[in-house]
Amino acid sequence: MLFDWLKVDTKKEKTEFGDFLEAYDIKQEWLARKSKTSQSLISLLTLDHSRKPKPTTANKILKVLREFEPNIKREDLW
Repeated sequence: MLFDWLKVDTKKEKTEFGDFLEAYDIKQEWLARKSKTSQSLISLLTLDHSRKPKPTTANKILKVLREFEPNIKREDLW
């Protein structure tokens, strides 16, 4: 094709957090509601490797995720 160089790979690599959600088939909307955080934050944490949640927010998320993996630690995800 004439303009192949214009194609940009828009698929971003997921973070460890994003991989965890995918592995356990956890929906972002559900996690946001259950952990009482915003869905936009969950989405950012899923795709942005430079983004890390505040400790209080991380604890809210981890509390919910421990239903799936009881031994998960903050260092495993962020």
